[in-house]
Amino acid sequence: MDGDCVLASRIAKNGYGRVPSGRRGVYLYAHRHAWEQARGPIPEGMHVHHRCGVKACMNVEHLELLTPRQHYALNRRCDHPGRVLRPDGRTRCRICERTWRREYENERYATDPVYRAKKIARAAATKRARREKGGVT
Repeated sequence: MDGDCVLASRIAKNGYGRVPSGRRGVYLYAHRHAWEQARGPIPEGMHVHHRCGVKACMNVEHLELLTPRQHYALNRRCDHPGRVLRPDGRTRCRICERTWRREYENERYATDPVYRAKKIARAAATKRARREKGGVT
């Protein structure tokens, strides 16, 4: 790969860089926009893959076009020995999915007050329902 990563000035919650589209409140993925500016339109059904592994990078030298099957195969890799891939076709093994979900929930719980309030209310409702059924609190 040539050069360092060029990071987008705006980064979405999912980690991908964003650029304004010109319409108010509408954004494009920075890596897809950079590819189209440098190398033309992305063919139908193709994915733009970050070879550097940095989602916010928009350096065209770090990007490549892959078929969805190739892209999923690259993202399916996991370092856990004896991994069991999810039967529903998701790309994370059960251990990676659990770890990712825990980190995501903790981050969202800590930063989003509305989500925190909903989660606390949901826990209280579950506790009430168990109590009414005569279960353990």
